[in-house]
Amino acid sequence: MVMRNTRTLTALLQVLALAVLAIAAEPSRATALTLDFNGPGSGSFQYGAYSEDGFRVYSMLLPTATGPAGTAFYQGHYDRECGIATTAPSECGNTTPFAPDYDGTQWLGTDPGSLRYFDAGSSLLSAGNDHSLIPRIRIDRSGDLFSLLDFVNVRGGYALTSSAGGYIAPSINPANFGQQVLLAGNLWSNISWLELTPLTDIGAPVGFDDLNMNVPEPAPLALFLLALVGLGAMRRRLVR
Repeated sequence: MVMRNTRTLTALLQVLALAVLAIAAEPSRATALTLDFNGPGSGSFQYGAYSEDGFRVYSMLLPTATGPAGTAFYQGHYDRECGIATTAPSECGNTTPFAPDYDGTQWLGTDPGSLRYFDAGSSLLSAGNDHSLIPRIRIDRSGDLFSLLDFVNVRGGYALTSSAGGYIAPSINPANFGQQVLLAGNLWSNISWLELTPLTDIGAPVGFDDLNMNVPEPAPLALFLLALVGLGAMRRRLVR
């Protein structure tokens, strides 16, 4: 009985060795994904986290020495709205000739002002409108990595940064609005977050649309490790 179990275990180990070789030869894979900000709940002055295709969009709590008594943190807002022809929002679906790559749908923007203040325990104190405090809007996958390929600069006047040190600040010149911005290199690959920060206060949101990204598929090695755990359990059963 023991010999038969040993032969069975040996055969399983041989199969497992072949699986390891196959995994080593397997090229890494990624899924193309576009974050278009067209989900439900659009509008101005948003503070809570918005989720789309496994990504989170949220305004970070930042330390501040100004504001109401007891203030320890402030939080800026973000907007998901349509329109760039004027400084005011316009109806979704409207396109403009000077913005060739903007399709008139919702886009992600932010600007100074319309803040919320929190105490040291992160409890909400009040709202304010200090335009000297700059919001930071973060996009992430809860720690999972992704690569940014390009995006549409809807209204310039902001910085887009990455966890790997990437930095780009599209022009505020309307001639550059609604144009695709291509990215490449290690500073935008295998990153864990992006941040949108306004560089100017024009009385209207600045930001982007249609983040085109590569998202890694579940690694074959992870599947192999699961198989290895199962093999260990089977081995203990055969030895008994």
